[in-house]
Amino acid sequence: MNPIETIPVRHAGPRHPVSMMILTGILVLGSGCSVRDLTTRAMADALSESGSVYASDQDLELIGDATPFALKTMETVLADQPEHHRLLVATARAFTQYAYLYVEWPADRLEDRDVTGAYRQRIRARRLYLRARDYGLRALETISPGVSANLIQAPEQALSGMTPAEVPALYWAGVSWGAAIALGKDDPRLLAELPAVEALIKRALALDELAVGCVMDIFSAIVVLAPLIVPIGLAFGVDPVHLGAIFLANMELGFLTPPVGMNLFFASSRFKRPLDQVYRSVIPLFLVLCAGVLIITYFPWLSTLLPALTQP
Repeated sequence: MNPIETIPVRHAGPRHPVSMMILTGILVLGSGCSVRDLTTRAMADALSESGSVYASDQDLELIGDATPFALKTMETVLADQPEHHRLLVATARAFTQYAYLYVEWPADRLEDRDVTGAYRQRIRARRLYLRARDYGLRALETISPGVSANLIQAPEQALSGMTPAEVPALYWAGVSWGAAIALGKDDPRLLAELPAVEALIKRALALDELAVGCVMDIFSAIVVLAPLIVPIGLAFGVDPVHLGAIFLANMELGFLTPPVGMNLFFASSRFKRPLDQVYRSVIPLFLVLCAGVLIITYFPWLSTLLPALTQP
């Protein structure tokens, strides 16, 4: 007899149907979760780069109306992707810019007509700044867990390990926090957090100096940066008047530096032109200001002569 013919034939089929059904369900659910994760991650990546779309739009009123929806969309996606570093930074940036351009700045113009309304707007702006700060700190937490708590206890040491890759998160966390303090000078709790803001900006300056002027308004810069810069200048024998002129000239240069210089947004709103057109048209003036900053820096007598002549 052929031995092959003696081998019994077994038909393929599940021996335990219930187990197979459970396994199939797990695979389906797992596949669904992975699809959702991939979808939200793709959305997070897209939202992280959405700033360029808004920058090219010439209708600033439309941008202002659409931004709240975009902000809530970012927060919704972050609920599923809570450690997406680039989206956390983009959300901190978006909240900060919206708070300044569409809440705080209009409050300054409203103050002459409605003091109470302007006060309410500034309170809202401060809340938005603090919201932006929280997202900036969360972005830093993805790089260095525990950095938020350490910033309060030992600010300098908490940020010592940061690299240039973390500069955007440092900027927007520091800028939004400083702006909130500038609007909450009557809040002792906020004022007590100023050393943490100084540490953020100081670390950002150490890694990339020019961009600070691009993202801070003049009042926040004076509150946050002046206490850092003045002692350093005096230690090197720089005249305080000359130091002040250098500081203001560099801040103005930062205000006109694309892509996020504050004056670029104001010009776009005032003259109803898209931001990319403003970027191109500002280049000649930007170069003139660069030359002016160099002249002010290396010829101190231009800044100190008049004050010296007027002193008794």
